[in-house]
Amino acid sequence: MAIITGAPTWTITVAGDIVGFDYTGSDRYAVPRVWAGRGLGITQADLPEFVQALATVPDYESLVPSQDDRAEENEPIWSKPRYDPDEAFVYVTGPCQLPVPLPGYAPTLTFTIKLRHIAALRARLTAYLR
Repeated sequence: MAIITGAPTWTITVAGDIVGFDYTGSDRYAVPRVWAGRGLGITQADLPEFVQALATVPDYESLVPSQDDRAEENEPIWSKPRYDPDEAFVYVTGPCQLPVPLPGYAPTLTFTIKLRHIAALRARLTAYLR
């Protein structure tokens, strides 16, 4: 397991093909929200730092994808980001996971994403910030 420090409020670990994200910020309102297997929410204020943290994750392209991974490559994994002005969160639908699945968007300090999905998430969020 490799630990990567991507930004002051994020600790990232890579173990095999799973990337773990730990939110270490002190603002309880800004805790990320994850709907297991369906989506991710990050505050608008924390989004640039989260994208900076994503940039520290090694590229999956340097690994040899399995046959199952190649079949999924042409499918859009992440939706376009959507800003919720009432909550000041930016949401994307996509394959995030919680340590324990809960219904709906749940605040969480820890979540995971498969390594092969990181580049697409980084691209979506980078484009949103421009």
